[in-house]
Amino acid sequence: MHIKSASLIAALALAAASSAQAEIVIDDWSVNQGPYDSSNGWNETVNGNMLGGLRRVFQQNVGGLGQINGEVSNNRLRVSGENGAQNFFGTYWDGENRGGIGGMDLSENGENDRFRFDIITGNGDWRGTFLVKHTDGTFNRAEIDNSVDGGPFSGRVDILFSDFTQTADFSSIEFVSFEIDLFNGSSSASEVTVGTFRVVPAPSSALALGFAGLFATKRRR
Repeated sequence: MHIKSASLIAALALAAASSAQAEIVIDDWSVNQGPYDSSNGWNETVNGNMLGGLRRVFQQNVGGLGQINGEVSNNRLRVSGENGAQNFFGTYWDGENRGGIGGMDLSENGENDRFRFDIITGNGDWRGTFLVKHTDGTFNRAEIDNSVDGGPFSGRVDILFSDFTQTADFSSIEFVSFEIDLFNGSSSASEVTVGTFRVVPAPSSALALGFAGLFATKRRR
């Protein structure tokens, strides 16, 4: 079957539009927060255009585990730790007074199937852990693959819904959290810088929607 280039471009444009419509931005880090260090610990919130309208950062001061620093600025989340630090920085989208975000459908009726973010820099020994809570009170977690953490890395990272423990239903979510854990031990300092954090459709599903629209248009002609 021959498809004219203009029609193909239209299909790709429709696919891009469909993908953008389903995409949900968890946080673009446009609301600054911090800087913080772990000498005192923290548990603070800011309001803005992030998921649920509120972001909470948390770090418990645990003596002897080394200092960790974190801040949100210039549309980036930055976390770093001194030599020997073994600590974490937690970011939570859990609603006002930790009351949840109202059972949000992150799947957008089944169109979305993954979390996505960009690691601008990732150095040292660290791990990223995601946790979601459902309206029924159950939890599911997923971790960034070892091919990403534990060494120098930069690039796009996708965490599929199917990567989460057990069977996670993303149609009714009460909160999302993202923790960066540092495990330096006696090695060099760690640093992680993260870009926009969002939920997106599978690339193939967006493209399929575009071509479905194209063929529907051709049938009407």
